Amino acid sequence: MSSFVDDEKNLLTVCVLRTYTLNLPIAVENTDWKAILLSSNLPSEAVELVEKLYNGRKAMIHELNHDGFGGTDIDVYLSSLTCLLESLNCQATVKVNTRLLFTWCGLFEKKNNSSISSAAVAATSVRHAYEPIGEIIYEIVMCLWSKVLMLYRQGISLLQTIPQNSDNITLAAKSFIGATSVCDYLSEKTLPRWLNGGRLANKILEASPLFATAIRHLCMACSNQCVVAKSILNKSSSKALMKLCSAVAHNATESLEYFGKIKDWERVDDSLLTHVSFLKKFFTALSFYHSGVVAEKGALAIASYGAVVTSLTQQGKPTDAADVKYNPFNSGLPKLSFGPYAECYRPLSILLGDVNEKHETADMENNSIYHETVINELKLPEPVFIMKVTPFTIQSGGIVYFQELPNVMPPSTESEPVKITDEEYARQLQAQINN
Repeated sequence: MSSFVDDEKNLLTVCVLRTYTLNLPIAVENTDWKAILLSSNLPSEAVELVEKLYNGRKAMIHELNHDGFGGTDIDVYLSSLTCLLESLNCQATVKVNTRLLFTWCGLFEKKNNSSISSAAVAATSVRHAYEPIGEIIYEIVMCLWSKVLMLYRQGISLLQTIPQNSDNITLAAKSFIGATSVCDYLSEKTLPRWLNGGRLANKILEASPLFATAIRHLCMACSNQCVVAKSILNKSSSKALMKLCSAVAHNATESLEYFGKIKDWERVDDSLLTHVSFLKKFFTALSFYHSGVVAEKGALAIASYGAVVTSLTQQGKPTDAADVKYNPFNSGLPKLSFGPYAECYRPLSILLGDVNEKHETADMENNSIYHETVINELKLPEPVFIMKVTPFTIQSGGIVYFQELPNVMPPSTESEPVKITDEEYARQLQAQINN
């Protein structure tokens, strides 16, 4: 029988992400920044910002429609959106020519709820107070999610070249880490600013900080998967692999827990939850497998190999039909004989065969030689997290005024000029204008 730990191809078939790909969103082209904001008396810097918003949204939609990677055009558009948002917060009124409204198709919900149509958006906006600032925040949120998904898909694409091009593993890990940092930005800085009265607040998964945190842990799990794959190709020891696999299992467990905390989590696409559950159970099994290899004999080896079998047991009965619903929060894998995980059937069969052989040997030696008490509950080996997250930032470009301001100097003293922020200066100017 082939040994699973010696078969790099079988390991990598399961380690790399071939079973689930998140789709890119769709931004509906129903918003014309020029038609909304341009007028004959706008200051030149405001005209320039409107041009950037207009061209930025078109470039972003083109990038999304052509499966772009990295989200460079989105970065430029996000910078303009943030500049607009900060500028509006410093001005009492800004004239608009038409109603500001954005339409996106949903990303993560089940297929029968996956699309937010224009009609649905219009109906929702009638039920809630119209808030232009909330619309801009919604656009920023969806752009950030687009950035997350572009980086995620870039990582997936790079992993498809393994093991032929192992250098891409590092690039893939960096893509997943980039997606992780954007999720952090969403959950910590952007979503808390979401206005409660906004037309889609708490109506879509993308507006949930819990959901952003769940996806964040999934992206982190993917980056740590890359570390495992690289370590396998470098023929790292089982002592190292058991800790690296434990890190992936830990990330996937955290992701699944945050999904479960979401109100009405049943809205989440089943295939996404199944994938996270699969990652958790497979890498739990792989960590315990290498823990058993390290222990080699005695009670720890027996318990480790037993934990592998428990983790890889499939839910339901072998005779269950393909349409029997899988519960990602319960123990057990999804069916491997059909569906998206069918390619995992052979390597996992080899793993189980290898485990059963090692378990039987360890048990027989313990009964005759060591006589150690078998451990009933075994914790995962202590995880080692290699990948570090660099904070994501958006450069706004400062404050832009949508009306000409009088030549008013900020207040000062004879001895030393008073230092104030741009925002405070804008408030003082606005107060003088109003008076």
